[in-house]
Amino acid sequence: LDLDPAIFAIQRTSQDGRSTVLCLQNVSSAERQIRLPEGAVPANDLLTGTKVSGSVIRLLPYQVLWLHKDA
Repeated sequence: LDLDPAIFAIQRTSQDGRSTVLCLQNVSSAERQIRLPEGAVPANDLLTGTKVSGSVIRLLPYQVLWLHKDA
């Protein structure tokens, strides 16, 4: 996914299409604000349990999010 040059992003979908994980990592030393792909939210961060509902999120330097969404 091409969200931002400083964000490493991979999206994986289960074979049955019912579950998606969007993995995001800010690989820079600066805070980044990005717009998530359409349909990515609402989701839960698998690493922290935090619910994400906004389509624009802020990633702190080197922060990692694994956003899980059930269809």
